[in-house]
Amino acid sequence: MVPMRSSRLLLAFPVLVGVVAAIDTIAGLVSSGAEQQQAASAWLTGLLLLAYAWIAPWLHEFLAVPSTTGHAETRKLLAVALKRDAAAAGISTPKLVFVEHASPVAFGIGMPGAATVFVTTGMCKAVDARTLDFVIAHEVSHISLKHSLFQAIVFAGLYLGKALLGLPPLLAPFILLGYLAFMRQCEFAADCGASRLTNCSTTRHGLAALARMVKEVKRPSVLVDLLSTHPSFHRRIAATSPEAQLAKA
Repeated sequence: MVPMRSSRLLLAFPVLVGVVAAIDTIAGLVSSGAEQQQAASAWLTGLLLLAYAWIAPWLHEFLAVPSTTGHAETRKLLAVALKRDAAAAGISTPKLVFVEHASPVAFGIGMPGAATVFVTTGMCKAVDARTLDFVIAHEVSHISLKHSLFQAIVFAGLYLGKALLGLPPLLAPFILLGYLAFMRQCEFAADCGASRLTNCSTTRHGLAALARMVKEVKRPSVLVDLLSTHPSFHRRIAATSPEAQLAKA
């Protein structure tokens, strides 16, 4: 989602090879037989996947191309909104990083106390200040709800299940659909959190503005929805309606 420095991108593959080699080496040192080594390697890889929730902010910032100029007023507004929303959510203020890229993207990653919110310059240009207010509240909600950790737990669990239990291949599509459904529920939860940090009106305004930005003019098909990590804006707006909020109360 974030553009990478070409010089650093070249490091990605050797670093990955080095990590895998280190895991296999450690697994060989702590186990005696081939089966034990395989199990140890699987567990160490699973632990590495879990650690992603803590190392992801640093990793993304290392690979991103930061923007240090322009949009001074927007930067100030977002910094104020981030500090306000973090205080309201009861977490430390995440680090705010602006990324030089035309694509309108924003995401928050990491754990409360060690998190970063990334916003591209394209996002700053594409939407109004009220929509950016919603975007920040949405990302702060992801962080305060520990979505990075829960997603890492689910992914690590799926990996360990496959590596240690040898799950039947026929289960793979159902496991994938379940994981995607979990990801979509995280988005609904972050929208709900944004409504509490700002208000339902700002959330619905932001969602509608983002829907127009991506030119979502009608509700996607059920199949498209099932295979997406994010629900359609149509469904997200419906979930933040006064009727839906009353039903949840």
